Amino acid sequence: MSRYTLLTETEHEILSKFWELDGPISAKALLEIFHQCGKTWKFSTLNTFLIRLFNAGYLDAEPGKRCYLYKPAMTRTEYERKNAQYYLDKMHNGSCIKFIEALAGGDPLPPEKEEALNNWLLQCKANK
Repeated sequence: MSRYTLLTETEHEILSKFWELDGPISAKALLEIFHQCGKTWKFSTLNTFLIRLFNAGYLDAEPGKRCYLYKPAMTRTEYERKNAQYYLDKMHNGSCIKFIEALAGGDPLPPEKEEALNNWLLQCKANK
């Protein structure tokens, strides 16, 4: 991916549909799936989104017999990790501590969240 960009709601919806599908799919077949879900997009609209997702590195495209077949360039887990890291870097200078402080809003963490965080840290240390 040349540079990481956050997705719009529609781009995320399209990428999520790819994660649900099994294998590459054409823009025409994908459009039909979205029409069945109640979306009234035109082919050119969907194609614009697919090109943007491809150019940003979220989709791969392979030539088919008459058209390109698209598939996700990363798993949902990889996407979520990149998205979380992007947010952490942009909003909290890469600091998990600053993120947790912002999440807590300056208040102490509730005991159940503090316990969950401590358990997670212990689990991470045990897996090293």
